Amino acid sequence: MSIKRLAAVAALALPATFALAVPAHADGSHSCFFGSLSGETLNANGCSGAGYVNVTVTVFSGDPGSYLCRSAFSWNGTMSASGCRLQ
Repeated sequence: MSIKRLAAVAALALPATFALAVPAHADGSHSCFFGSLSGETLNANGCSGAGYVNVTVTVFSGDPGSYLCRSAFSWNGTMSASGCRLQ
């Protein structure tokens, strides 16, 4: 295959590669009845869900919203998450 033909094929394939790229997503999710955000730390109660890293946390009261957090730990309905920001 000539260099010109290889360059032409690569030029056509590159935009298709970006079109097929999957957007970023969280690895887990939690839903919480009450949550409080302090800096980048989210503490919440009445939680259910799964996931420990790159999680989406939806809070319904307190500081309501949908947060993307770097890490989260949930135990018996309470949760603490760090590196959180509103989506």
